[in-house]
Amino acid sequence: MQTTILRASGTLYQLRDKDQTVSNLYTAEMVNKTDKIVEFEIIPDDEHARIQYIQKPDAIAYGGSTKATFFVILPQSTIRKYKTKISFKLQSEKKVVDRFETTFIAPANN
Repeated sequence: MQTTILRASGTLYQLRDKDQTVSNLYTAEMVNKTDKIVEFEIIPDDEHARIQYIQKPDAIAYGGSTKATFFVILPQSTIRKYKTKISFKLQSEKKVVDRFETTFIAPANN
């Protein structure tokens, strides 16, 4: 499995005042290099992060690829700088099959 993640172009971040969170929009492309169908889930390494899907596939045909579009949402209180590295694991059958990271952009909370 191979995963590429990109923050949506033309967007910075969204402040969600209602629940005091910040979100960034991402697209991840997963490529299945195995010889079987792979069911998967994307799990953020940060315990405070949560994912809200816009497009959520849960399996990839063998030799195929798929894209997931989602918001990563973090509490404003946990953000210390404008750009923060965030990482994820791609998990299938309770095993980590890939790891990937990107940058999360938000106003610093000092």
